Amino acid sequence: MSLIALRPLITLDVLPKTHVSVISFHHPGYPSEDLDDVLLKLKGFDVPGGLHHRTAWLACAIVAGNAWHGYLTESRQSSPRLTVTMDGVLTGTDYWFHVPNQPFPTTEAPSSLSPPPSLAPYPVVPSFQDWRFPHGNLPSGWVHRVPKEPNVPQAPSNFTATVKSRDQYCRITQCRDCTDAAHVCPKSEHVWFNNNKMRLYNTNQRLNDTVVTNDECNAFLLRRDLHADFDSGKFVIIPKGEEGDWVVHLMEVTYELGKLYHNVPTHDISSVAVEFLLARFAWAIFPWLRVFLTTGKKRWLICCRVDDDAQVKWVTEHVSGDDCRRYAERQGGSRSRSQSPKKRVREGDFDGDFRDEDDTRYSADVSDAFLATTDEHIRKRARHELSTTPPTPPSPDSDAEYAEDVTLLQEILPTIATDPSKEVTYSTDRHWQNITIYPGWRRVERLKERLLEEQRRAAAETMVVEVGCGREVGKEV
Repeated sequence: MSLIALRPLITLDVLPKTHVSVISFHHPGYPSEDLDDVLLKLKGFDVPGGLHHRTAWLACAIVAGNAWHGYLTESRQSSPRLTVTMDGVLTGTDYWFHVPNQPFPTTEAPSSLSPPPSLAPYPVVPSFQDWRFPHGNLPSGWVHRVPKEPNVPQAPSNFTATVKSRDQYCRITQCRDCTDAAHVCPKSEHVWFNNNKMRLYNTNQRLNDTVVTNDECNAFLLRRDLHADFDSGKFVIIPKGEEGDWVVHLMEVTYELGKLYHNVPTHDISSVAVEFLLARFAWAIFPWLRVFLTTGKKRWLICCRVDDDAQVKWVTEHVSGDDCRRYAERQGGSRSRSQSPKKRVREGDFDGDFRDEDDTRYSADVSDAFLATTDEHIRKRARHELSTTPPTPPSPDSDAEYAEDVTLLQEILPTIATDPSKEVTYSTDRHWQNITIYPGWRRVERLKERLLEEQRRAAAETMVVEVGCGREVGKEV
């Protein structure tokens, strides 16, 4: 008789140690006193304890408004430039990002006290929602790959099934169990997605605006735990090396993720649009800008504005310290699930996966207890109004209306007298659709309008609470 053979205990002690460094990237256009010039503080996990040069350069260039002509130096002066190759590793603790030929961002003539052009305070994009996607002008190293099989447009209701059928297994671990279709550009950013015309890179051009991110070009398969980490901004997928291989890049210190996956190539993701991968990198970078926005000092910012004609434009503004803090609150510790009021997803648009709307790096602006209290208040008020509002009494002219209805029916369809079961429709100036005419129909229509008005009032009060609290009340998940 053979005995059961037990396998060895799983241990992670054999994994290599992670070398972590913290590197500050400075803005040369602001004074260095009290570290007011710190633009970003990023963590480096690349051997031998530093940060990939191209990745650091890209992060700075994105927050500087896609300044691909910018460069890094080891001092506040604009020269000399770094001699480290773009695929080399930055091992220092402080670097400055310069944007050459940057005009002084003011309508006033520069004075003798103005900084030289190379040190002018170039404007900075304060949040992902204000970032403008660089259509047709991608940074170096971000190139398109021809997919092994072309994507075929699918219905949004088949989104998850389509991605699972295409990828088969997690694109990082090759695991087949417990996998999710992970959005690359987050689903919660559909407003930014539409403002920046990102549907240009979708396979399915007919998706509704609220589910426009549910395209197979904007997703790949991830193991469920990695999906949660991906949506919390712990890692991104970026190109590294001479061949531009897509690899996992850690953004935060973790217990095992860095040891297991940092700089590990992904399995084939050529079916994912490179534009969405760049958008995800930018989305993960902007929360690290809080150090720059929360000093209380004025900053030159590039802000996105939507005018009364729904036209999107980007403007440069000199923003007060308080307003800079408000921009910082849109991300990092207090950013809500979505940057716009949500509507219920229409039937047929649901993809069966709301996971990455739940950005775990963002917390609600108010406590759950307050939301529960507010929600209950709305329900009580609605019940009170419905119970205390008397029903609409019959019109004093109901008998006259009834007689008019009979006369109207006889005029429209003389045969009504001989065929009472005949359904007659009539187009009114209050309704865009035809309604069925019958004796007493006007009183019934008045009752229907009262009910609709009650529903509109309740919905309006709920929206006021949503705007004040920064999250939806009573949303079904």
